[in-house]
Amino acid sequence: MNIYEWCIAVLKGRARNTRFVELYQLCTKHYKEREFGSEDELQDALKPYSEFFALEEFKYDYVTFEDDGQTDAPILELAKDVLRSHQNRYTLSVLCRKMNESGTVDGQLGESQLKELLLSRKCFVVEERSVTFFGLSPMGEESDIQPIQLGRPPKTEEEKQKAAEQKQQRKLAKEQKQLLRKEILEEERERKLKLKQKYAAQREERRVENVKMLTSHYQITPETTLQQLYENKLIRKVEYTKCGAWQLQTVGDVCHWVKENRLTENMDQHPKHTVERMLKIASFCTPEYVRLIPKVKFSGLRKARTK
Repeated sequence: MNIYEWCIAVLKGRARNTRFVELYQLCTKHYKEREFGSEDELQDALKPYSEFFALEEFKYDYVTFEDDGQTDAPILELAKDVLRSHQNRYTLSVLCRKMNESGTVDGQLGESQLKELLLSRKCFVVEERSVTFFGLSPMGEESDIQPIQLGRPPKTEEEKQKAAEQKQQRKLAKEQKQLLRKEILEEERERKLKLKQKYAAQREERRVENVKMLTSHYQITPETTLQQLYENKLIRKVEYTKCGAWQLQTVGDVCHWVKENRLTENMDQHPKHTVERMLKIASFCTPEYVRLIPKVKFSGLRKARTK
């Protein structure tokens, strides 16, 4: 199929009319018998067959708008609003029609009148442009060339099998990639979990060491009274009062109460605040109790460190 037959078939398949630049794009993409470097080359190749084709140049005014922030007359403000709705550009004829359809213009606004109004403001630019349409002449319409399909040709069995194999390979590669990613994420989760456990153990050890430091600095023994702890601000008034109501006077009494009630084994059977208060005081004798109350704070550490 030569270029004449090809163009006839394309135009018949595209309602017998198209832009010349679009025809050139189709030709460079689908026509394989000859390569055209420009639209002019294609047009020169079609000159011998000019009686079969019709070239029509359509000229129009193209309006663009750049907002300068100034307020103008209502009719210019309407033009700005219409242009903003279409990315600040329109053909003059369409802009005029849209403004007339809005119902805010008195009477009918003409294109020449609108062009004069727009040129009175520098924020509007009106320039002349043109589009070349390429169609069939009456002689070209009588041609018996059938429209061609610009889609992909049907695949052979070999091509279908090859495509299926490639699809299967892509699927396997995707599955392998997902499995690898899953393994990497699992390893990362395990690493973070171990790191978290390590830091938690280090925090517990530091808390135990801090309680030992307090015990050494304030010379706390089982015979140390709760009043002495309260005066040194190592326990709060609510803890001191609670133990006093239970007739517990010394740190040793509190430790004995903890062991007698098996508090470390039956923590769920006692109120949360009772568990925290009693284990806090008992920690001055048995620092390991600190591991059971991770959210309880101990006072006096700053003073003990500056010893």
